[in-house]
Amino acid sequence: MSQLSVDERSRTFGSPERRRQFQSARLLLRAMLSRLDGRSPDSYRIASGARGKPVCEGGPAISITHAGDYVACAIGGSGDLGIDLEAIDPRRHARKVSRRFFSAVEADWLASQPRDRFFMLWVLKEAYGKATGAGVVAAFQGLQCLVEPPRIDVLEAGARSVNLRLFRLHNYCRAVASIGG
Repeated sequence: MSQLSVDERSRTFGSPERRRQFQSARLLLRAMLSRLDGRSPDSYRIASGARGKPVCEGGPAISITHAGDYVACAIGGSGDLGIDLEAIDPRRHARKVSRRFFSAVEADWLASQPRDRFFMLWVLKEAYGKATGAGVVAAFQGLQCLVEPPRIDVLEAGARSVNLRLFRLHNYCRAVASIGG
C-alpha cells in the first residue's frame, strides 16, 4: 500500500470491494510501469483526466479496469488507450440490452450469434470509450463492429484510426483499444 499515493490510499468508495478493486488496479499499474522503466512504483504521478480517465503525468498512455476478482491494465507508448473487462453473465438480458445500446446493424447481427458475442462487443465499445475519453454513450454510438474471433470488423469508428484487440480469460472478455498509437 505504501506504493500508492495519499489520494489512492484515502479515496472513499461505496463499498470495501470497490475500494479493493481500485487499489489493486493502481498497484498493478504502478508495478507494470516500474517493470518497464525501472523506476520505483511510488514515483509515478497518476492523475485523473477528463471523465476520470487515469493519466500518467510525463509517462506513457495508460488505462485500467476491474470486474469481479480481476483487475487489468494497459500501457502504451503513444496515442490514446483503453481497456475493459466484463464477466460473461448468462443472466444478463443481452438481446434487450443490445437493442437499447447498440446500432440496429449490431443488434440484428447479435440476434443470430452465440451469447458471448454480446460481451465481446460490449467490452470493445467500453475500451473504445475509455481510449477516446468521450464516455460510454459516445463510444456506443461512435464505434460499430462485428466480432468473428479472431477477426474484428470495424464498420465505423469516427474519423480516427482504431486498433482493437479482444481476449478471453475464463468466463471474462477483455478488450484493448488503441487510437493513434
